[in-house]
Amino acid sequence: MAISKQALKLVTQILGAAVLYYGAARLGLLLAFEKTNATPVWPPSGIALALILLFGYRVWPGILLGAFLANFVVFEANGAALTHSILLTSGLIAAGNTLEALLGAHLLSRWGACRDPLGRVRDVFRFVLAAPLMCLASAGVGPTALAMAGIVPWSLYKTIWMTWWLGDVTGVLVVTPLLVSWSRRSWVRPHPRRAAEATLLTGLLPIVCQLAFGGWQGGAHVHAPLSASGRAGPRQP
Repeated sequence: MAISKQALKLVTQILGAAVLYYGAARLGLLLAFEKTNATPVWPPSGIALALILLFGYRVWPGILLGAFLANFVVFEANGAALTHSILLTSGLIAAGNTLEALLGAHLLSRWGACRDPLGRVRDVFRFVLAAPLMCLASAGVGPTALAMAGIVPWSLYKTIWMTWWLGDVTGVLVVTPLLVSWSRRSWVRPHPRRAAEATLLTGLLPIVCQLAFGGWQGGAHVHAPLSASGRAGPRQP
């Protein structure tokens, strides 16, 4: 039985969303606090909302799959808990991440700002209001799942919850506008001078990061809380 073009397109969009979310999540997990899933900045939350705004609610399985795989792989690699606990915790966290994106899209739709949340000034205010509200979903599910699984102690619940929520809010406010605006702009031929500037800045970025966090300052001790906080820890996709 032949697969229709619509079905093939849907499968492609779902798999693409899963790959994109998984890749962004694995990068975001590098900033996670050790053996937790809480990061100070979580770009995948903004990616998930942008995907739903651009492609519709039908791509939610891709977000769920990408979030689950990212959490499971990192938790398993770190030996954070027994396998059955990791499976359950990863599933709950992924469900919270997916619910967060769906809730954000629903709020913007109800407020009439779903088509272009940055098109009008009033829509921008609605978007800024929706971000902290939608992120309550993931922040409520993720830290609770971690604590119930024994991965983190309940004494750290408040700190992890706040970090989780702020990281998601930051990701939505920064990443979603960028992706939505970029996807709805026509491509223009870049000026050679601007292309050279962009290339130079991109090349300087890893050098600056190494100077800031890599200890190139001649042996002086540098306090770098982000680099020390979680090279091995997982975080919520």
